[in-house]
Amino acid sequence: MSFGYGERVEKTSDLPTPLLFVLGVFASGFVLALNLDAGVLDVGYAGIAGADRILDGISPYGHMPSDIELGDTYGPLNYLLYVPFVWPSGWSGQNHYLPAAHTLTILAFTGGGLAMLYAGWRYAGARGGAALLFAWAVFPYTLYATNQNSNDIVVAALAAIGLATATSPLAREATVSAGFAIKLYPLILAPLWMLYDLSRRRIAPLLKFALGGAVVLLLSFWVLFLGGEPVENAKLFYERTFGVQSTRASPFTSYSQLPALAVLHRPLTIATIVLALLVAVVPRKRTMRRLAAFSAALIIAFELVLLHWFYVYIVWFKPFVFAALLLATNANTALDGERSDRQAVVGHPKDANRERSIVRKGDLWRSRL
Repeated sequence: MSFGYGERVEKTSDLPTPLLFVLGVFASGFVLALNLDAGVLDVGYAGIAGADRILDGISPYGHMPSDIELGDTYGPLNYLLYVPFVWPSGWSGQNHYLPAAHTLTILAFTGGGLAMLYAGWRYAGARGGAALLFAWAVFPYTLYATNQNSNDIVVAALAAIGLATATSPLAREATVSAGFAIKLYPLILAPLWMLYDLSRRRIAPLLKFALGGAVVLLLSFWVLFLGGEPVENAKLFYERTFGVQSTRASPFTSYSQLPALAVLHRPLTIATIVLALLVAVVPRKRTMRRLAAFSAALIIAFELVLLHWFYVYIVWFKPFVFAALLLATNANTALDGERSDRQAVVGHPKDANRERSIVRKGDLWRSRL
């Protein structure tokens, strides 16, 4: 679909739009209700412990509780996100109910659902918005990740927000940087998202892209200066994140299930990096559906070469898959049409026709002047 083959989607859904929306809202309420009695994975526990360290003026790297050895293997924004929910009542120091983890999960799930609703509405009208909200809520791994109360649902929400705001270079890089500052992985999308509309606005998108990333990184990595030892904290950050994740194995990957496949790991890793660079410049036609399809393909490729993999990672690519597969084709919007500097992103063909009419009238007045 990314290269234009089989990308035409004839129909979003056979269900009426109001029914899709109601079902999406109902399913969302069901997921949130189940979360209230769900447990907290060690990832959520680590986020709260890291937030507690930050509130004490200590870097989370190298200062985790002894009962969560790999709790500091995530980016600094992961711990900062828990700070507003740990600060009011503090933390007992034990892995009990951990309401802060539930609160962040609920906010992430709700934010992701609203972002999917907005993305579908922007690119495919009201039916598209209702369909993406419904898909977000009823996808089985949404429930699985939400009930784990891990940062994976936060990353999925960021992907949905990035999809909804993908027409803005500033927002695209802010999303990639935020994902990196939480879970490290979204850097695989950086070349594709950086060059998405470069040919139409020349150097401006690159500057905005860089600005969005710089702001998010500055707001996240100041944590390394806590304790007055930024160099030592930076060293610990690298060792505890990239160092650990590059060698950490999981029984759920193909290489653990079939050890004979281990010989393919390095070639596939190189191929994934080459693919990320290739799709940033090929093909020349750029649409929102192709961007979503390429993004999904890159994340799936990235997950296939991970030495440590878990089922909750499936939600990383689901917003892009839904946008590519579910929304009906519409050549009058940025979903499937050529994006230009003059054309705003619209949610209905009538809006696109009105936009073209305004542009034609403007050109006529300029020629007369």
